[in-house]
Amino acid sequence: MVNEITHADVAHEKHPSGDPHEYLLRKDPLVRVRHLKKHYSAGGIFDKKKIKAVDGISFAIPEGSTFGLVGESGCGKSTTGKCLSRIEEPTSGEIRIDGTDVLDLPADELRKFRQKVQIVYQDPGSSLNPRKKIRKIIAKPLNIHSIGTKKERTERVDTLLEAVGLPLEYKYKYPNELSGGQKQRVSIARALSVDPELIILDEPTSALDASVQARVLTLLKDLQEEENITYFHITHNLSVIKDVADWIGIMYLGKLVEVGDVDAIFSDPQHPYTRALLSSIPIIKSEDDDLKPDRIDLEGEIPDPENVPSGCAFRTRCPKAFDECSRTDPEFYEIEEGHYSRCLLNEEYSFRNDFGD
Repeated sequence: MVNEITHADVAHEKHPSGDPHEYLLRKDPLVRVRHLKKHYSAGGIFDKKKIKAVDGISFAIPEGSTFGLVGESGCGKSTTGKCLSRIEEPTSGEIRIDGTDVLDLPADELRKFRQKVQIVYQDPGSSLNPRKKIRKIIAKPLNIHSIGTKKERTERVDTLLEAVGLPLEYKYKYPNELSGGQKQRVSIARALSVDPELIILDEPTSALDASVQARVLTLLKDLQEEENITYFHITHNLSVIKDVADWIGIMYLGKLVEVGDVDAIFSDPQHPYTRALLSSIPIIKSEDDDLKPDRIDLEGEIPDPENVPSGCAFRTRCPKAFDECSRTDPEFYEIEEGHYSRCLLNEEYSFRNDFGD
């Protein structure tokens, strides 16, 4: 079993504070996000209270890789995805995709931009028009962006159906004639139709049973290897993301609390929230049990986003919280190259305060 983290565990090796965005910039990223914020008014237009759905997060996604964003419901994951696609307008921050300043695009350029970024939603049933046949659903983006002739679009639909593992005769079916997994394959084919550079996967398998989940995730991985697609994968389930992500960001109440490559997050989790999430994953393979932290049951509910606790927002549920946590909102601390945690357990001054070093 992985031992509980303590001040003493991390005090022997000190690294300077850092920004995971800056490290990932060295990986030739397709997507660059800096200090992204999305705040909503808590009440009417004169209400000064704000709900900080996304509160200053930074990350980057290297081309052809998958960045998994993980956290409980309501933490701001889907809002982040909507900001990336410009479905939601960020309050502030910077988003660059393939060098283009996404937030500075005029209306005519925004239409072209949407061809580069596509979304696969959580519920394939509600995202497909029940009155349209599958061939028209998949061809819709091609029509919107005036790509190809009618014959070329028909051929493209056939190619995409084959790519996602659906028989060609399915193009004449309606969504209600397909299973959940088949509907999600249609959603993926539609997203692929315009050759996007980035696909936002918003809980793409959570509405599917376990066996179908595995097949859809395998399909996404295979397509990525064949087409060099970049994924931004949103999920609440760390076990889903383990075999498909290259990088993982752990999100809590609008902020990233830990970022690292998938091996670092699973083998050496540093933030107490990450450890709690990992400890709740069901174990199938016996060898995985050695990497799983001891069970951590978080007490209490997620705080009201209108009244986020002072200092570290996680402190009200954290089994490792101490007095300084209520006074200081920690910055990112570099545990090792490319692995960052936003926790006072990893801050140098916490060692001085606690041990007098």
